[in-house]
Amino acid sequence: MKILVTSIILLLTTICIAQTKSEYEQRISQEEFPLAALTLLQPKFDKVRRLRFYVEFDGTHKSFEAKFKWNKKQYSAEFTAQGILEDVEVDQDKKELRTNTRKKIETYLDATYERWKIEKIQQQYRVLDQAEKTLEDAYTLKELPTNNLELIVATKSEGKLTKFEMLFDSKGNFVQQRKVHRRSYDFLLF
Repeated sequence: MKILVTSIILLLTTICIAQTKSEYEQRISQEEFPLAALTLLQPKFDKVRRLRFYVEFDGTHKSFEAKFKWNKKQYSAEFTAQGILEDVEVDQDKKELRTNTRKKIETYLDATYERWKIEKIQQQYRVLDQAEKTLEDAYTLKELPTNNLELIVATKSEGKLTKFEMLFDSKGNFVQQRKVHRRSYDFLLF
């Protein structure tokens, strides 16, 4: 039975590995950020710290991102070029994960890779086709659907180091992954 489960996990992993994450992010001024997005963010400017604006390209999709610190958490709010809120991501510490969720993720990683290291965890709240949603919902994380975990994981298999962006649902079930192109100054210590 264990061999069957491991085989299924490896098959699903192989299917999902075909995707590659190749993003380019560039810092921009507030004036270059979509006006509609600024309108949503403006009421919160006095409450957030380290507010920065970015434009992000992934080869086919262009989006705008506001990154800031609020309530001792690092936030990232992503908008379309028209200023529609797409998702909100909140950095999370591994200790903040529910024990069952963390163990399920670790079991998946143990079964799939020789060695691995979680470099970053973000709680992801998707706002799909809901322009009426306000950023207040995003800040309080109320009523935002599709609560996922987005992890950046450094892996080692057969002597090869690879970094992945992995998506898990809120219960720790594997959803998908994309290979992250490593920059020349990236390195891993295992």
